[in-house]
Amino acid sequence: SRTISKLAYVAGTSPQFSRVPIQQGEINAVALYSQTRDTLGVISVYGINGEIKAYQLGTAWAVHQMEVDDILIVKKTKVFKAGDKVVAFHEDNFLILEALSEKNKFISGVEIYTSKQLDLEGKVVQIIRNLHD
Repeated sequence: SRTISKLAYVAGTSPQFSRVPIQQGEINAVALYSQTRDTLGVISVYGINGEIKAYQLGTAWAVHQMEVDDILIVKKTKVFKAGDKVVAFHEDNFLILEALSEKNKFISGVEIYTSKQLDLEGKVVQIIRNLHD
Protein backbone atom coordinates (compact mmCIF):
# COMPACT_ATOMS: atom_id res chain seq x y z
CA SER A 1 0.00 0.00 0.00
CA ARG A 2 2.94 2.33 0.58
CA THR A 3 3.97 2.02 -3.09
CA ILE A 4 0.42 2.61 -4.29
CA SER A 5 0.17 5.63 -2.02
CA LYS A 6 3.38 7.10 -3.47
CA LEU A 7 2.17 6.45 -7.03
CA ALA A 8 -1.18 8.07 -6.26
CA TYR A 9 0.64 11.09 -4.81
CA VAL A 10 2.71 11.53 -7.99
CA ALA A 11 -0.28 10.91 -10.28
CA GLY A 12 -2.34 13.55 -8.51
CA THR A 13 -5.12 11.26 -7.31
CA SER A 14 -5.96 10.26 -3.79
CA PRO A 15 -7.47 6.85 -3.11
CA GLN A 16 -9.12 6.29 0.26
CA PHE A 17 -6.07 4.53 1.69
CA SER A 18 -3.56 7.25 0.74
CA ARG A 19 -1.88 8.78 3.79
CA VAL A 20 -0.48 11.73 1.85
CA PRO A 21 -2.99 14.46 1.00
CA ILE A 22 -2.74 15.74 -2.57
CA GLN A 23 -2.19 19.46 -2.75
CA GLN A 24 -3.95 21.13 -5.62
CA GLY A 25 -2.26 23.59 -7.95
CA GLU A 26 1.20 22.00 -7.88
CA ILE A 27 1.03 20.35 -11.30
CA ASN A 28 2.27 22.44 -14.23
CA ALA A 29 2.05 21.82 -17.96
CA VAL A 30 5.54 22.21 -19.41
CA ALA A 31 6.72 22.42 -23.02
CA LEU A 32 8.89 19.43 -23.98
CA TYR A 33 11.76 20.00 -26.43
CA SER A 34 14.38 17.86 -28.13
CA GLN A 35 18.09 18.65 -27.94
CA THR A 36 17.69 20.50 -31.25
CA ARG A 37 14.94 22.71 -29.75
CA ASP A 38 12.18 20.97 -31.72
CA THR A 39 8.86 20.95 -29.89
CA LEU A 40 7.88 17.42 -28.86
CA GLY A 41 4.72 18.23 -26.90
CA VAL A 42 3.71 19.01 -23.35
CA ILE A 43 4.27 17.07 -20.13
CA SER A 44 2.98 17.50 -16.59
CA VAL A 45 5.50 18.33 -13.90
CA TYR A 46 4.70 18.13 -10.21
CA GLY A 47 5.90 20.50 -7.50
CA ILE A 48 8.00 22.99 -9.47
CA ASN A 49 6.98 26.59 -9.93
CA GLY A 50 8.48 29.35 -12.03
CA GLU A 51 9.68 29.44 -15.61
CA ILE A 52 10.43 25.83 -16.56
CA LYS A 53 11.09 23.80 -19.71
CA ALA A 54 11.72 20.13 -20.37
CA TYR A 55 14.28 18.54 -22.69
CA GLN A 56 14.27 14.92 -23.82
CA LEU A 57 17.77 13.59 -24.33
CA GLY A 58 18.61 12.02 -27.67
CA THR A 59 22.10 11.08 -26.48
CA ALA A 60 23.46 9.81 -23.18
CA TRP A 61 25.55 12.06 -20.93
CA ALA A 62 27.41 9.41 -18.93
CA VAL A 63 29.50 11.95 -17.05
CA HIS A 64 26.24 13.26 -15.51
CA GLN A 65 24.63 9.79 -15.28
CA MET A 66 21.92 10.78 -17.77
CA GLU A 67 20.61 8.32 -20.33
CA VAL A 68 18.95 8.48 -23.75
CA ASP A 69 15.26 9.42 -23.41
CA ASP A 70 15.71 10.94 -19.93
CA ILE A 71 13.66 14.10 -19.60
CA LEU A 72 15.40 17.00 -17.89
CA ILE A 73 13.22 19.52 -16.09
CA VAL A 74 15.04 22.84 -16.28
CA LYS A 75 14.19 25.90 -14.21
CA LYS A 76 15.25 29.31 -15.47
CA THR A 77 17.62 30.96 -13.01
CA LYS A 78 20.53 33.39 -13.02
CA VAL A 79 22.19 32.08 -9.86
CA PHE A 80 24.07 28.79 -9.86
CA LYS A 81 25.93 26.98 -7.10
CA ALA A 82 28.99 24.80 -7.60
CA GLY A 83 27.91 21.35 -8.76
CA ASP A 84 24.57 22.44 -10.26
CA LYS A 85 23.76 20.73 -13.55
CA VAL A 86 22.97 23.34 -16.17
CA VAL A 87 21.41 23.12 -19.64
CA ALA A 88 22.73 25.56 -22.21
CA PHE A 89 23.30 26.00 -25.92
CA HIS A 90 26.65 26.96 -27.43
CA GLU A 91 26.64 27.71 -31.16
CA ASP A 92 23.33 25.79 -31.43
CA ASN A 93 24.83 22.73 -29.70
CA PHE A 94 22.97 21.33 -26.70
CA LEU A 95 25.17 21.09 -23.60
CA ILE A 96 24.81 19.81 -20.09
CA LEU A 97 27.35 21.58 -17.94
CA GLU A 98 28.37 21.66 -14.31
CA ALA A 99 28.57 24.99 -12.53
CA LEU A 100 31.98 25.72 -11.03
CA SER A 101 32.68 27.49 -7.77
CA GLU A 102 33.86 30.48 -9.76
CA LYS A 103 31.00 32.83 -10.54
CA ASN A 104 29.50 32.41 -14.01
CA LYS A 105 31.84 29.60 -15.11
CA PHE A 106 30.68 26.19 -16.31
CA ILE A 107 32.48 23.02 -17.39
CA SER A 108 31.61 20.41 -20.01
CA GLY A 109 34.25 17.70 -20.43
CA VAL A 110 37.48 19.68 -20.56
CA GLU A 111 35.95 22.89 -21.92
CA ILE A 112 35.27 25.78 -19.54
CA TYR A 113 32.69 28.37 -20.57
CA THR A 114 31.57 31.69 -19.16
CA SER A 115 27.91 32.67 -19.08
CA LYS A 116 28.58 35.21 -21.85
CA GLN A 117 29.56 32.39 -24.22
CA LEU A 118 26.36 30.41 -23.58
CA ASP A 119 22.64 30.65 -24.11
CA LEU A 120 21.74 29.43 -20.61
CA GLU A 121 18.40 27.64 -20.33
CA GLY A 122 18.61 27.03 -16.58
CA LYS A 123 19.34 24.57 -13.80
CA VAL A 124 18.29 20.92 -13.95
CA VAL A 125 15.85 20.44 -11.05
CA GLN A 126 14.40 17.03 -11.95
CA ILE A 127 15.16 14.07 -14.18
CA ILE A 128 12.34 11.86 -15.40
CA ARG A 129 13.53 8.41 -16.43
CA ASN A 130 11.58 5.59 -18.09
CA LEU A 131 12.29 2.56 -15.92
CA HIS A 132 10.24 0.14 -18.04
CA ASP A 133 12.88 -0.51 -20.73
